[in-house]
Amino acid sequence: MYAANDQKQRVKFAGEFEDGIRKGSGCLVWQDGAQYAGDWFGDKPGGFGIEKYPDGSTYVGQYENDMRHGFGTYVFPSGAKYEGCWYLGKRHGKALEQSKKGIFIVEFEGNKRIRQQQYVQGGDEDFERLIAKVRAAVERGKSCGEAAERAFEREFQLGSR
Repeated sequence: MYAANDQKQRVKFAGEFEDGIRKGSGCLVWQDGAQYAGDWFGDKPGGFGIEKYPDGSTYVGQYENDMRHGFGTYVFPSGAKYEGCWYLGKRHGKALEQSKKGIFIVEFEGNKRIRQQQYVQGGDEDFERLIAKVRAAVERGKSCGEAAERAFEREFQLGSR
């Protein structure tokens, strides 16, 4: 448990520590109900995991140094979805974007869209391989995050923190 006046608005953490630093698997919940569940390294999210927000948005995928970094999927509150590359917390590189407007291959640089074209399944083998890698990272993120969530629930159901 964190102090009621915690500057980062953290409420609860359950997980593994090494020398007093979060490392391994863990789940952190903030005052607004947001949570991160997954791998920790150097006291920060690092590896694979899941972010969930009160507005219904989610991110599942890779992290480095407390930022989305690598492959991952972000689902917006509207249900629109971005499946692709992240760099230092920002959308960067190619991705598959799905919304009410359709399905598109998009490309971002530093969170700014620079290209968009209609998606045709099987139309670009390199892109299909990229999306397969993204989806594999998302599956690993789900697995790590769900394991951390289960441990968190067990720990707080037992009232140990």
